[in-house]
Amino acid sequence: MKKLLLTTSAIMLLAAPAIAADMPRPAPAPAPMESYSTPAPTVWQGFYAGLNAGGVFVTDGYATDINGYNTAGETVALGDSNGFIGGAQIGYNWQGAGNLVWGIEGDIQYLDYSAAGVSPTIGDTFYAADADMLATLRARLGVATGFGLIYATGGLAYSDLEYSVTDTSTAAPGTGTISASAKPDWGWTVGGGAEFMLNNNWSVKAEYLYVHFDGETATGVSGGTPFNFAFDDTEMHIARVGLNYKFGSM
Repeated sequence: MKKLLLTTSAIMLLAAPAIAADMPRPAPAPAPMESYSTPAPTVWQGFYAGLNAGGVFVTDGYATDINGYNTAGETVALGDSNGFIGGAQIGYNWQGAGNLVWGIEGDIQYLDYSAAGVSPTIGDTFYAADADMLATLRARLGVATGFGLIYATGGLAYSDLEYSVTDTSTAAPGTGTISASAKPDWGWTVGGGAEFMLNNNWSVKAEYLYVHFDGETATGVSGGTPFNFAFDDTEMHIARVGLNYKFGSM
């Protein structure tokens, strides 16, 4: 019996390493996943540039023959207009240790806008408003939520927007045909949007802008007498999407 016990113990001791080697080992702990809710604190900071495209809805109100080259006080509706808008933007963001992001952005756009109206009384007075270009320079202030950014924006707007009128009269106080035009040039804009960082450099955004240009008075002269035509304010509603590339990395 003693010999049997000694022999069994020796066999178990010799076999233990082999048995241990054959036993399944626990799988290694998975590597921690990258969290999209806790990005690097400067994910938004830096220069960026990109392209955008969208639609624009414009209201121009009315134009009025003020002092009666044809009919004093006559008002003509210019109507509303829908069109395409697209262009490029460039900007810079700053980001502190928290979620606050602030910056400045400029853009220049091709703008497909025109509106017109004709005198309902005589039919020989033609009013128009048109623009081919729009540019803005805006501040941006937003809150970063992970790799997303929700922001408000506002600043200056500039356009080649032009109000014009061509009027023909065969009776006093004005005779002949006169043409007049006026350009508001500068306006203002406010809006907001959301942007999402796709990776270290690329981001996409969706944005709305309200753009306002004051009305102007176009003055034409006939026989030494000035004749004035007043145009209402122009209001633009812009909805667009964009793609940005941020220079440098997190």
